[in-house]
Amino acid sequence: MTTVTGKLINPDASVATGATVSFALQYPANDVPRQPGGDDIMPFATPTATVAADGTFSIVIIGNDQITPSGTTYLVTFNVGSNKLQAKYCITGTTFDLTSAAPIGSTPGATIVTLPSAQVPLVSPAPGSFTIAHGLGRIPAGAIIMPTSAGEIWFQSVFYDATNLYLVASDAGVTAHVLVW
Repeated sequence: MTTVTGKLINPDASVATGATVSFALQYPANDVPRQPGGDDIMPFATPTATVAADGTFSIVIIGNDQITPSGTTYLVTFNVGSNKLQAKYCITGTTFDLTSAAPIGSTPGATIVTLPSAQVPLVSPAPGSFTIAHGLGRIPAGAIIMPTSAGEIWFQSVFYDATNLYLVASDAGVTAHVLVW
């Protein structure tokens, strides 16, 4: 079993209260996924975690490295209010932190989800305001900041435009991934 953890924060730096994160098993055509240590077929339920008051979530699922045949993945859906963002992950090991993990096939600024979206890794250059290009080529419809280190990052009063994200950091060297769609 794998414990999957993460943290969701809204663009205004508030906690994504009431948000959910669900995990749908994806597998190669004509291959029926089996549970570890036997011939039992994997359940077709979609495990779902609810975001806690501090923005964190945790759920225990069967990791992709424990499922037969190899090559399975999870389609992870972040449901924040009326926004839905999806990305594919290969979840392995005893613990897996979605806050620091990159979706399958992603590179900075690449399209990685089912909606026209991008994941933007960032490191704050200094305390205070800074900008970073998001690479969408249009004004995003929404964004989620997923911190990957100590410290805080939040949006300025203007969150973004067709080119940049406008952010504020509590310290230099604070890291995060921002999912934009």
